[in-house]
Amino acid sequence: GMMSGGRVVNHAKKLLPDDRTIVLINGFQAEGTLGRELLRGLKEVNIEGLRVPVHAPIWEVTSMSGHADQIQLQEWFSRLDGVKRVFLVHGEEESRQAFAGQLKHFGAKITLPKIGDSFEFAA
Repeated sequence: GMMSGGRVVNHAKKLLPDDRTIVLINGFQAEGTLGRELLRGLKEVNIEGLRVPVHAPIWEVTSMSGHADQIQLQEWFSRLDGVKRVFLVHGEEESRQAFAGQLKHFGAKITLPKIGDSFEFAA
């Protein structure tokens, strides 16, 4: 994931200060996650309230991702029939807004929920 939960957090606390460690990050890293902070080149990060120095080299592989890109998602969406409403809940705000603009011409209502929003659905 984005190094924001699970065992990787403990590994990061232990290994980031060691310059013999290499951290290899692949895939998207959301704003505010440890993975994004490491990619930004921070020399110290906060992990569970502890200030952890970063001496390990951080490498990024951009050619491997488990996510479809906007073009792939738009092609997939174009094959669906009768979609009336879409909730875009994943991705950074600028990307969500751009993708919402691309999907609007398919005729569905596009909603970009914010944290804490709630919605009711009728059966």
